[in-house]
Amino acid sequence: MREGGTSPPALDDETIRQLAAYITAKKNMRRHRTRRTFFTHLWAYIVSNAALIAWNAYTYFVLDVSRIWSLVSVIFWGLAVLIHYIISLVLFEEWWKSDDRQIANRYYG
Repeated sequence: MREGGTSPPALDDETIRQLAAYITAKKNMRRHRTRRTFFTHLWAYIVSNAALIAWNAYTYFVLDVSRIWSLVSVIFWGLAVLIHYIISLVLFEEWWKSDDRQIANRYYG
């Protein structure tokens, strides 16, 4: 029973099938979007850090600057990419499972 004392309306089989199809489509769309954004972030990390390493190698060997500063970007941006991976691809699946359980409990009791 809800707070107002009324139970949720009964759903017929067709409505339940449509709801399940909608939830599956929404889940697939969000999964694709999170993977796409992660791989875009990873690609930007690889390309940008390759350019920074090349520039740092140029300044180190040609211009005789004795600092290797590109490792700072590689390490800290790498940590950000790792955190993005964990949040997007590892924890995302568990979030969807809990969301499915909440929806099932709401409609099936």
